[in-house]
Amino acid sequence: MCFSDFGLIQTAIKLGVDEKGNCLNCKNSAGHKLNREAVEELAMEFFVNGSWSRTTFGGSWTIQMNEYHFQKRDFLFPNWLEPDVQLIEHTLQCVFR
Repeated sequence: MCFSDFGLIQTAIKLGVDEKGNCLNCKNSAGHKLNREAVEELAMEFFVNGSWSRTTFGGSWTIQMNEYHFQKRDFLFPNWLEPDVQLIEHTLQCVFR
């Protein structure tokens, strides 16, 4: 399994395809495979949509994906989540900001 976070794993299972062949990242033949579009949907669902912050007059997302600032992230995720974030950023050639 490429991800360590339980929520990411569950979302990846929901979005991935259970097919034969090796994962491009970990080379494991078991588990659900994610193509680039599925990884992007995973990132949007888990990080962007999951960061919605409600305010008195509406709300906004506190995390966005940005391909123009790849490898220039200006905040850190918790240590236990960092490897998963780096894998997604590397796959999508984007940064979470």
